[in-house]
Amino acid sequence: MKIFENLRKRVVPTEREKLIETLKKHPVCKPMNDLRESEINGEVRMWLNPHCQHCFNFGWFTIQDFYDWMNGTGAIVMGNTPEQKKKFWDVAVFESQHEMAWSIGYYKKYFDLIDNTYHPEMKPGYGFYREAKTPLKITKTNHAEIISKIMGDICRWYGDTTVELKINSFNYTKMTSELQGVKETLYTLGVGYYGAVNTPEDIENLSWIADICVYKAAYLYFVNNEIPLPDFEFVYSHRYGKGLEEMEEVEIEETKRKPLNDMTLEELEIELQEVWDKGDNTEEEYNMLVLPIEERIKTIVRALPEPKMTDGDSWWTGKNRIKSFPSWQDAMKYWESKQKKNEKDTNKS
Repeated sequence: MKIFENLRKRVVPTEREKLIETLKKHPVCKPMNDLRESEINGEVRMWLNPHCQHCFNFGWFTIQDFYDWMNGTGAIVMGNTPEQKKKFWDVAVFESQHEMAWSIGYYKKYFDLIDNTYHPEMKPGYGFYREAKTPLKITKTNHAEIISKIMGDICRWYGDTTVELKINSFNYTKMTSELQGVKETLYTLGVGYYGAVNTPEDIENLSWIADICVYKAAYLYFVNNEIPLPDFEFVYSHRYGKGLEEMEEVEIEETKRKPLNDMTLEELEIELQEVWDKGDNTEEEYNMLVLPIEERIKTIVRALPEPKMTDGDSWWTGKNRIKSFPSWQDAMKYWESKQKKNEKDTNKS
């Protein structure tokens, strides 16, 4: 009888073993450590070091916590409210389905450095024997613009496709090869430099900006194919649980506010000015309140014809720079004088 009981113990899996097998099949919930049981305050718990630590908590959890995790709820998923937890869960799911999606959360704030709207217009000609109608000209002060436009043309090409950009795919290999040629050419012409890929975060660091170009092309695939994106801004601004308590109060206030996508440009400018008028903003407040408004303004302004007018007497000149002018001609004069001053300062330095 004892022999039979011992055999049965080996055959019937424990709750821990069942959980481990279930987790192995789950596409999102991936522990990075062996799950070992320990009794804490009379309760059996297991230590978790999760793979996606910008969306999931680490610590001691019960078996039920792990099953809740696989359903996108419970203590392991970050967030203090069901709404917050859903945002973290949606990002984790999206990143598990798209291998380059993680780059959106980390690097989207740099995507505006790449001008993917640029494409050289060609003179009429035959076959491949054609020339650019308005060639780019390199000066002492326009290196950032040159880099932005040349890499932007490549980014536009690989982002405007129905094929998702994946590491080691044909498109990825071809794009990185083209960017390598661009980097070497620009460097030879004295535009930009080769530095460490991660630092500094400077458009003239050719290795770094080439990576941003790839990440933006991956992002444009989702945008151009109208694939809904989760709330990367929220998750990456509050990863590791930072600032979530303050967010609960702000979210209550946000529900009373008109959605940004429904605001006119004038309303967005007023909204942004009100945020800045409150005084110095913390990093959390900046990411939570200012960035979404600026992104929406930039989206609208990019589509406007030159000069970029907002209304009869208002001119958008950048963060916290909403000025009034009698006419757009006066606004243009102000902008041009500012550009000349910047060029003089650059030449002096």
